[in-house]
Amino acid sequence: MANEGKHIYGVQFHPEVTHTEEGKTLLHNFLYDICHCTGDWSMSAYAETAIRQIREEV
Repeated sequence: MANEGKHIYGVQFHPEVTHTEEGKTLLHNFLYDICHCTGDWSMSAYAETAIRQIREEV
């Protein structure tokens, strides 16, 4: 599904499971080619952002 005007995209199945043929390719294309993800995300960066947002709100 897609709403290109709002930049909302989705997939309807689980391409990450091992028995899905070309699942990794589909997931890679979805993330990098369609959603334009950069691949530079890390859990520590997320934690820092989440902690900062929580502190600002509290």
